Amino acid sequence: YYYQMVPRLTAVLQTAMAAGSLGLLLPGSHYLGRFQDRLIWIMILECGYTYCSINIKGLELQETSCHTAEARRVDEVFEDAFEQEYTRVYSETND
Repeated sequence: YYYQMVPRLTAVLQTAMAAGSLGLLLPGSHYLGRFQDRLIWIMILECGYTYCSINIKGLELQETSCHTAEARRVDEVFEDAFEQEYTRVYSETND
């Protein structure tokens, strides 16, 4: 599943990196991605003027209660982060 996802994910990441959507890309930076019930871990290995080497890891495809708990916690963190960002942006536009 992850192997089949990599070409499309790579294209999306290239676009996001070129647009600056992922912020400053530094070696050692980590990103967590989620698609449906799958989590992926992305690490920046090295970056240069015209390239960026990354490592992509996915969780095992065997569902366990541990994965369910991890995914639930990731959802909570994402919700909190987006809620805080919305609150910050909303308060800045109304000041």
